[in-house]
Amino acid sequence: MLSLILTATLLALLFGCAFSDLNSGRIPNFLTFSILIVAILRAVLFPSFGVTVIQALTSAGLVLVVGYAVWRFRLIGAGDIKMLTAVSALANLTKLPIFILLLALIGGAQAIVFSILEKRYGIVLTKNDKRGKATMPAGISIAIGTVIFVLYGVDFA
Repeated sequence: MLSLILTATLLALLFGCAFSDLNSGRIPNFLTFSILIVAILRAVLFPSFGVTVIQALTSAGLVLVVGYAVWRFRLIGAGDIKMLTAVSALANLTKLPIFILLLALIGGAQAIVFSILEKRYGIVLTKNDKRGKATMPAGISIAIGTVIFVLYGVDFA
């Protein structure tokens, strides 16, 4: 029952991140921090899911370090990096590359859908950043990929 509560909480937090990113272009810190707490609780209470606390923290730390470098080049927003860091705590190091690949593929599909919606139907879902450059709310693809990863697992190898 506790596993179900943690999963439902995680899904609600992911939905909140995606919704906030789409509407305001921001992902609140309290949502990303809450996702990290849920991921660590999941590792503490249910190591049978394949992720220990050390693995969760290592995955999150690795993504944070790499993500910071990517953010410095302005390739992705800070909120997206924080969300990626938090959800990475749900994966052990052996599944982390597949998880990141899944998120990237979903992000690419999201970009294609957003482009089609804009060009064909005039529906604009991107926002302009401070430099006037259009940005896509990556929180949506991160949330979708995380839901797939948590509910169905990703065992492509």
